Amino acid sequence: SKSFSQKSRLKSHLLYHEGVMFNCARCSQSFTEKGSLKKHQQEHEGISFPCDYRDCSKSYSNRGTLTAHQRMVHEHFKKHTCNQCLETFSRKSDLEKHKILTHEGNRFSCDKCSRSYSEKQSLKRHQLVHEGIRFPCNNCSKSFSMKTSMTTHQREVHEGIKNFACNQCLKTFARRPDLKKHELIHEGKRFHSKSYSQKGSSK
Repeated sequence: SKSFSQKSRLKSHLLYHEGVMFNCARCSQSFTEKGSLKKHQQEHEGISFPCDYRDCSKSYSNRGTLTAHQRMVHEHFKKHTCNQCLETFSRKSDLEKHKILTHEGNRFSCDKCSRSYSEKQSLKRHQLVHEGIRFPCNNCSKSFSMKTSMTTHQREVHEGIKNFACNQCLKTFARRPDLKKHELIHEGKRFHSKSYSQKGSSK
């Protein structure tokens, strides 16, 4: 009963049920999706994406894994707080950029909180949060206070877009909590819950 928004995803899903595998010509690894094979092949080609954070010498074979590393290792240490909206940043330069883009020259302020915007339409969109207006998901029973949050939910949960990659293998996840659970496998910890045992252990 699964449905897919893209023909390529449907084709990949059907190949999975037919037992079709994409094999690496340079080693013994095989994959159910062609995209996963391409990511893996970058390791053999020596393509490297270095982390640009200070004092970090890590580099990765694909950009997705590099981004996941930066989010998990560097960006959760957010020490610089905006005094206008309380948003936090890991680097001072990011905070300064945020202030310029978000707050400087803002003429439209919310009368219920400290947020301010450069465009009236942006303020109106923000005020929907205070008015309790919800945006329901067409695919499940969840609803959200912002349309962007609903769109993100649909892309990650229902369309299968996976932006969180494991640093130690090529497995990707739609949600950060699922990635965190998976990483415990590499640390030697096992989960025996029904939902996790169905997924199986990593390679």
